[in-house]
Amino acid sequence: MTERGRYKTKHHESVREVLLNNPSRCYTVDSLCELLNEEGHHIGRTTVYRQLEKMAADGEALKYLSEKGESASYRLCGESCHLHLHLKCLKCGRLTHLDCSTAQSFSEHLLEDHAFRLDPSKTVIYGYCGCTPDEGGEEI
Repeated sequence: MTERGRYKTKHHESVREVLLNNPSRCYTVDSLCELLNEEGHHIGRTTVYRQLEKMAADGEALKYLSEKGESASYRLCGESCHLHLHLKCLKCGRLTHLDCSTAQSFSEHLLEDHAFRLDPSKTVIYGYCGCTPDEGGEEI
């Protein structure tokens, strides 16, 4: 059983394994269901959704609300994931950890000068990574 009293089920482990094997990718419930089915794990959409929501509630996964009102996306949360900002490419969907002193200085500036405490685990900066046009992105 986990710290919060939840059992680690076969479905939980299947969902977690996909997220663990793809650390820089975010998945919607539908995209995760599709991948799980391709891998031979036939898990219903509602079960996948519940597993992702439990993982997000337990701090094991991060949940990102869509910028366009689309489905939420999820990714596995690392040990330090709550300590830094994230960059998300609007073309390829890649999520990158922004762990640099400038981002930390910006967070400190917001707190000191604007009395605003930034929650890094919930902060995503949207833009375009260096993905090539062949990957669906814009060249930088």
